[in-house]
Amino acid sequence: MNAVTEASHLSTVAQDLEQGRQQPLQIQPLSGRIGAVVHGARLSGELAAEQFTQIHAALLRHRVLFFRGQHHLTDASHQAFGRLFGEIESHPTVPAPDGTAFLELNSQHGGRADSWHTDVTFKAAFPKVCVLRAVTLPGHGGDTVWANTVAAYEGLPEPLRQLAEQLWAVHGNDYDYAENFRQNAASQTETAGRAGTRPTGNARAGSFRRVPSARLTNTYVANGRGTLDDLIRGIRYGVYVSDAMAGESQFGRFSLTTGWGQLIRDGHLAEMVKPLVIAGDVVETLSRVDAVAGDFRWNHLASGCSRGDGGRLPVSEGAPHIRIDGVSVGGDTG
Repeated sequence: MNAVTEASHLSTVAQDLEQGRQQPLQIQPLSGRIGAVVHGARLSGELAAEQFTQIHAALLRHRVLFFRGQHHLTDASHQAFGRLFGEIESHPTVPAPDGTAFLELNSQHGGRADSWHTDVTFKAAFPKVCVLRAVTLPGHGGDTVWANTVAAYEGLPEPLRQLAEQLWAVHGNDYDYAENFRQNAASQTETAGRAGTRPTGNARAGSFRRVPSARLTNTYVANGRGTLDDLIRGIRYGVYVSDAMAGESQFGRFSLTTGWGQLIRDGHLAEMVKPLVIAGDVVETLSRVDAVAGDFRWNHLASGCSRGDGGRLPVSEGAPHIRIDGVSVGGDTG
């Protein structure tokens, strides 16, 4: 009996939507902690004030709202509905299609996510609402999963909540969308198309059997001034490392195994140390370079660049001595 009554009601809602009539909304929760389907709304910038008030209250309560059957929406009416919540803001680093403020998510162009995240939270004043419109959906898969982090936090044991309250971190956007890296990054036609920039022609492959991909070629740090002695003068305690043997970078962080090293004591090179590993955030470490010597030389060891399934390609690289004001260093003390 309940099923028949609900089906009849939803049929009436569908008829009202088709005829443009506005009626009190029906909010159908999807779970105990997050999500609800809103029945009876025909989204646009001309939504009745009473309906928008009900939608806004439902969003605050359920966190995520779903509106089905909104096939009438265009780019213009989509944005008009978004303006009911406040001023529209384009993504700060990813270009929007002409005439819109949209961020297009197209899986054919790599626009998909495989990790938990909240969009644009690196901004000091981040957007409060995001309005997504599904234009083309696959027959299966392609699901977007939502989580209520407020409920997760409130469900933590009291000791963990107290610990979390005492932890602080700086949430930035230094590597994944940073504007200066986006404009100057090595790219091929495909990756440049995703970023909305000109390709730099860095695609190459090890052989005709490999798929070309964006790779480094001749990579170097330009000369500065002075000598190694000038760089270490004034350092009370530090470490000098040379001849990188192996390294890797992932998600904006790097680790590098050095061939050999020496301690620096009171501005002079001292005892030898075992091979070390230095690691850290790429952008942060580069920002800590505070001096560059004028003794450039090409690396005499064989270097390579690996990416995807394109195999490893030889890379020529070199640099003068550089000084970094603080970096994580590890090794065997035995």
